[in-house]
Amino acid sequence: MSFSDSDSSEESDLGLLKKALDVTLPDDFDPNSVPQSGVEFLQHVIFERTQCKQWVTATKDFTKYNEKQNVHVHQGVDVPKALQKFYPTKQWQDKTINDLTQLKTYIKNSQTFEPTKIFIRRGNFFDRLEHGVAPPTLSEIGQYCQSAKVRMFSYMTEVLEDFDPLMGISDNLGTWAYGLLALLEKPLTPDCCFQLREFAKKCASIRASLGENIDNRIAIPLNVFICIVARCYDQLDLLD
Repeated sequence: MSFSDSDSSEESDLGLLKKALDVTLPDDFDPNSVPQSGVEFLQHVIFERTQCKQWVTATKDFTKYNEKQNVHVHQGVDVPKALQKFYPTKQWQDKTINDLTQLKTYIKNSQTFEPTKIFIRRGNFFDRLEHGVAPPTLSEIGQYCQSAKVRMFSYMTEVLEDFDPLMGISDNLGTWAYGLLALLEKPLTPDCCFQLREFAKKCASIRASLGENIDNRIAIPLNVFICIVARCYDQLDLLD
């Protein structure tokens, strides 16, 4: 049994947007007539839908509720600003997304990565990041279910709390992060979206803390992760 969140080939053919019945309005349609069959009833439904406005707005005055408002929602996210030399170019970002897209296409076509209900303990994952003999392979990462991958992002965000700007992103963490980003399935659950954003925001915060004397190459993996989360997973408010 597969624990992948993606739909099967049969399920992918279903959905609310797929036309169930091919019913159209005839040229001599009379909206005042009484439906005599199921088809005529649907024709009336179609006609009534054409009479509805595409957008409907409320005209009620809501200003009287302003004094009673006790919850304020902040629009957008203030991404910490970094030195200009650490920001990627548009061309570089396009190439990064293109490379990831090609990898995702390869993974999809190869059909060799079948997620199962495998989880990893927090301590074991930290040990793999710090003392792993070799970075993980795509086939290894592909064995973890979606919820396990999401949990790994929360672990990596914790690891980045102790980021050393002189050492940069370790090979292990970089491989885990890139592999997980390549194997995440869409649409994202709320928890997955939150953990991805926290990971990307932590990368942006680290990048903003880098000083003028830090080598530009230290920011490259940070830029890769921010770019992929923002553009591939539609978190555009985090985009550079």
